[in-house]
Amino acid sequence: MALATLHISSDEFYDLCPVEFTHAMTIIDKQQEQQFKTSMEVARFLAVHLWNSSERSLKKPEFTAQKLIPFTWDKEVEKEPQSMNDMLNTMLGVAARGNAAAKRKSKG
Repeated sequence: MALATLHISSDEFYDLCPVEFTHAMTIIDKQQEQQFKTSMEVARFLAVHLWNSSERSLKKPEFTAQKLIPFTWDKEVEKEPQSMNDMLNTMLGVAARGNAAAKRKSKG
């Protein structure tokens, strides 16, 4: 199953360490989940437009896709505000990348 999912040969599979295998399967799982969510969003979009375009006396045209067919991933996750240390670390990381890119340009 892993060989077909990862599109690798048996030799490549046996060369993977457990951490590499777990990481690869995690990436594949996220890709499949995103594909599923995309197809469900398309179905919801079509359903909402069919619902809103139909001539029903009881229909509510103010229905949005999220109100008519709610999905579990529609709920917004409350994010904690960034701390000053987090902001500083982000800025230092961006600056370090910029400095590394500038050094590569000057050498090349």
